[in-house]
Amino acid sequence: MGTASIEQLQNEFLEKKLDFLNQYKKMVAGYSPSKEFAELPKKEMEFSNPEAFGDQVTEFNRKSLLQKLEKKGVTQDQLNEQALKENEIIQNNKDALLGSQPASLVIEKMVLDQVKKNGITRNLKVFKTDSKECLTQTDGSYIWVNEKRFKKYTHESQKLLIDHECEHIKNNDISVTNAVAACLETKNGGTLSPHSRKIYALFHRDDEARADCKPAFKSLLNAQAYAQAAQRWVEKEGHGQAQEHPKNIHRFEASDMIIDLHMIWHKLKEEEEKEKMNNQLSVLTTDETLDEESLRWEAPQQKANKKKRSYCNERLKNENSPKLISNKKKTICITSGQPFAPIKIK
Repeated sequence: MGTASIEQLQNEFLEKKLDFLNQYKKMVAGYSPSKEFAELPKKEMEFSNPEAFGDQVTEFNRKSLLQKLEKKGVTQDQLNEQALKENEIIQNNKDALLGSQPASLVIEKMVLDQVKKNGITRNLKVFKTDSKECLTQTDGSYIWVNEKRFKKYTHESQKLLIDHECEHIKNNDISVTNAVAACLETKNGGTLSPHSRKIYALFHRDDEARADCKPAFKSLLNAQAYAQAAQRWVEKEGHGQAQEHPKNIHRFEASDMIIDLHMIWHKLKEEEEKEKMNNQLSVLTTDETLDEESLRWEAPQQKANKKKRSYCNERLKNENSPKLISNKKKTICITSGQPFAPIKIK
C-alpha cells in the first residue's frame, strides 16, 4: 500500500464516523432518521482517533440537548444548582438500601477493581439484587448487581457493564437528569408537559448512550465486549422500545460500527508506519549512492591534497628550524625564523 491507500483509509474512516454520528442520534432520539441534533463539523472529527471521536460525539450531543433546555427557559446555572439539590436528596435517601444485601466477595472485588481502574476514588458499596429489570445499576453511591444474570456474560462484558455504571457516576447522571425533570416541572407549573417529557427522555437516553459508547471507544477489546453484551440484549429482550434506554438493536448496531472504527484506525496506523519506514529506507539508500559518488571524486582529490600538504609541511619545517649563521666578525646568531635580535656568543 502507498499514499493513495492511506488516503482511501482516511476517507473510509471519516465516512464511518459520519455513519456512527447518525447512529448515535438514533440511539438518543429513539427513531431514524433523526433531526433532533445539529451536525458535528467534519473538520473537528476528521483526524481524531476513536477515543477522541467518542468524546467529541458525546460532548457535542449533550450541548445540543442543553440548548433545547435553554429554549424551554432553563439555564445551565439553574440546572447545576438543581443537580446539587438532587444529589443531596439521593445521599439522604435511606430507603435506597431497603432489602439490599451485600454482593458476594468475588463480585464485590471485581466491581471495585473496575471502579478503581475508572479513576473513581470515593468509597462505593456493592449490593446484589434480584430485580428482573436490573442487570447493573447505580445511584452514585452504591452499585447493584443482579449476580445471576451478570454471571452469564463474558468476563470482558462484565467489566464493560461496570464501566457503564462508572460513566454514570463520573458524569453525575442521576442527579443531572433528575434536575432536568425538576426544572421543567417548575417552568410548567409543577407538571411535565408532553414536550418537556420528551426532552427529559432525550437526556435519559443520552446518559445511557454515552455510558455505553465512551468505554467502547477506548479499545477494540471493549468494543467487542459491548457487541457481545448488546447481542445478548437483542436475543433475550428483543429490539427494545427506547423509553429510558436506547433500543437494543440500536445499541448493537452502534457496537458494530465502533468495532469497524477501531479496525480502520489500526489499519491506517499500520500503513502510515510502513510508509514512514519506506521513506526512511529511501533516504538511507540515497545517502549511500551519494557516498559512492563522493568516494570516486575524492580519491584523486585526496591524493593531490596529500601532496600539497607534504610540500607545505616541508616548507614550514625549513622556515622554523634553528639555523647557524656566521659573519666576518665570527658572531654566531641563532634564528628560528622569527624577527628577534641576534644573540651574540663570545
